[in-house]
Amino acid sequence: MDWEGNPGSYLVSIVLRIWKNRKRKYAWRNRIAGMEELIEEKDDKNLEQLLRRVLSPEEETDYWLNQQIVRKAKETELQLQHGNI
Repeated sequence: MDWEGNPGSYLVSIVLRIWKNRKRKYAWRNRIAGMEELIEEKDDKNLEQLLRRVLSPEEETDYWLNQQIVRKAKETELQLQHGNI
């Protein structure tokens, strides 16, 4: 894969390598010391629900990368439909 031959494929391969690397790092860290959610005993159920909705840094990164991959795929599909590629 090279930049001049197929730039879309090149960019997707870079994004996939970054995503795989971050997933590998997350798995390695989880094996060393797993992350647990800290919930203190409180009467406020809303606080507990808010804590459950918060994403970890790894989940945020995965979400962002997945959105980038989907956006790039949609752009490529539109370009193919319009004959720009």
